[in-house]
Amino acid sequence: VGFYTAGHPEVLAQMGSDADRQQYAETAFASYYSENPSLSFFGRVWTNNAWVAAITIAGSFTGVVPLYVQYQNAVGAGGAAAIMHEFGYLDIFFQLIAPHGLLELTAVWVAGGAAFKLFWTTLAPGPRSRMRAMAEEGRAMFGVALGLVLVLLVSGIIEGFVTGSALPWGAKIVIGVVALAGFWAYVLAAGRRAWRAGYTGDVGEDAREAIAATSG
Repeated sequence: VGFYTAGHPEVLAQMGSDADRQQYAETAFASYYSENPSLSFFGRVWTNNAWVAAITIAGSFTGVVPLYVQYQNAVGAGGAAAIMHEFGYLDIFFQLIAPHGLLELTAVWVAGGAAFKLFWTTLAPGPRSRMRAMAEEGRAMFGVALGLVLVLLVSGIIEGFVTGSALPWGAKIVIGVVALAGFWAYVLAAGRRAWRAGYTGDVGEDAREAIAATSG
């Protein structure tokens, strides 16, 4: 999206006047990360991102909602990058996005992947009945959602307290890379062990029986 927008002046023109785009590139984009107190900014971005991830997963059965969320996310980030590039501030864009964005965007993509998996389950449940497959995968999605809330908590802390801080840019990006590396280390190490042990993310048999008894 960013490459396309940057290469088509008519698309850039739809994003605001020349003066508006210049003001966005020169001041508004950077000031967004520092104009509010760190704690309140952190709370705002964390709840917003967690809400986006939750909406993505909640709308999985439609197939349309997760696709729309991913599209909007790409348009927003790509459009911002194109405007920053237009006025020669692409380096500032990456300096401000990289610290928190590495982990934040990964979480959004994981939410999208989980949502599409659940959507595909409704279309092709395999040997399971459709209702059973949807129930099992749907319960597993709760674990994904809770995990993403914690991941977005970390990216929110970075965005609120690191991205707009006075730390050197190199240090900020290192913090972002370390956070992303920690996420993938956990996913690959703990995830592989859980997969080998036969865990699917669904609740255990005892819990399913208790839920069924309560529902009955």
